[in-house]
Amino acid sequence: NYQVNLHFAETGYTSAGQRKFNVSINGTAVLTNFDVFVAAGNAANKALVKQFNIASSSANNGVISISFTAVLSGAFVNAIEVIPTTPQPPPAPTGLVATPGNGQVSLVWNASPEATSYTVKRSTTSGSGYATVGSPTATNFVNTSLTNGTTYYYVVSASNSVGEGPNSAEVSATPSAATAVRVNSGGPAYNGTIGAFLADTYSTGGNAITRTSRTITNTSDPTLYLTLRGFGTPFSYSMPVVPGNYSVKLHFAETAYTSANQRKFNVAVNGTQVLSNFDVFAAAGAANKAIVKTFPVTITSANNGTLPIVFTPVLSGAFVNAIEVVPAP
Repeated sequence: NYQVNLHFAETGYTSAGQRKFNVSINGTAVLTNFDVFVAAGNAANKALVKQFNIASSSANNGVISISFTAVLSGAFVNAIEVIPTTPQPPPAPTGLVATPGNGQVSLVWNASPEATSYTVKRSTTSGSGYATVGSPTATNFVNTSLTNGTTYYYVVSASNSVGEGPNSAEVSATPSAATAVRVNSGGPAYNGTIGAFLADTYSTGGNAITRTSRTITNTSDPTLYLTLRGFGTPFSYSMPVVPGNYSVKLHFAETAYTSANQRKFNVAVNGTQVLSNFDVFAAAGAANKAIVKTFPVTITSANNGTLPIVFTPVLSGAFVNAIEVVPAP
């Protein structure tokens, strides 16, 4: 292994964008549209050294090839150093994130330079007592068979042929069982025949609206449909979830219009559009008639603990009366 040092100083131009060039080492681009003046801090006659760690193999036939290709006004280098380096274990992985699930914790992190494998370590005590729970070669790992309600602490180290590097910064997560989340959109907490609904929460945008003097049919919980969140601009909900499979149930009743094609809107669940030009009156077949639209969704660690539901008006606004996110059997 070698450290390649390339020395530059822009002695010909006194402003940015006057000279640009590319540099490759052993066929790999290391500098693209490189402007020495800019890289040196927008200064002429200022020395700058760019360093690159290069692994030399038998395929190189004993040569490190450094190529300079002009893009604008030529290319140059003032000096080159190729210095042998002592192989080292990889540095500590960065960006470790732990996402709790039902009886499990999902971990992801950034790749560590020169790493060929990783060691995932876990403890129930912060800062000590780590035991190895996995040795993946990828930058992710799912730790299963955990106890819900227990907080687990994790670090990850990277290894190569030289040895194991230092531990990453510690992260923690507490797995928990998936539970139903129900929200009475635009309204107060409500105990219905299908479950207990929270007062309107987890929303962004829209307005809370209450209807009066409506007789809602096709439901055992008519009160649920007398409040809603809408209207003329997009709004959303970010429902709290742990990884798993769910049924998303969206409750609607058209309480303002008495014919079709008066209101239309789109709905996206977890980034996927599930309703397009949705007309509640047409779908229910009547005004003041409850209708529930159900959609399956799988939540992973990539959701970071939330399920987004977005409502976008097409004609005369968008709304929802209630939302359920229920674990699938």
